[in-house]
Amino acid sequence: MNSLLTPTRVKRQVETDLSDSTLQEILDREEAEIVRRFGPHSDGTSSSKQTLLLPGLTRDVFVPRPFVTVISVREAFTVGDLATATVLTANTDYVAWAEEGRIERLGALFTTYVQVEYVPIDDRDERRRVLVELCRLTTNNQALERESFGGGEYSYVRGKYEDERSKLLSQLAHFVPL
Repeated sequence: MNSLLTPTRVKRQVETDLSDSTLQEILDREEAEIVRRFGPHSDGTSSSKQTLLLPGLTRDVFVPRPFVTVISVREAFTVGDLATATVLTANTDYVAWAEEGRIERLGALFTTYVQVEYVPIDDRDERRRVLVELCRLTTNNQALERESFGGGEYSYVRGKYEDERSKLLSQLAHFVPL
């Protein structure tokens, strides 16, 4: 995987005294999580195409990201049938709604399984922005938000790192089924 950012680029936006190697470890970990949750990076060209197997038996199937184009849509009744699956024709059998990441079956429901080959949009700039914010959050993370000592008692409030991290990552979730 080609990394979206370097420690040098992050340091232009995040004030930190971490070494480049430590910052690279943070970058690698957070970028791997982005890819795990939202798929490989895409430059919006056919070299970034992805193939997904989706459950059917519905009029609409959704890919997790908006797309530039749908290359092919195939449907089958069992996973084993995908080698000889029915290839659907755009605008006759289905319509693709790129900004929604939605493919609508015309005149029928999709069969049990739908295989979609598509090219996701180039969202690397958005991913870079979130990655910088994840690095900022990580480098500024404090385990405790507040702690106090007084009258022989100790109390603390946990930091909100995980909540903030989840909020940042959710910014990359382009589609949430209703």
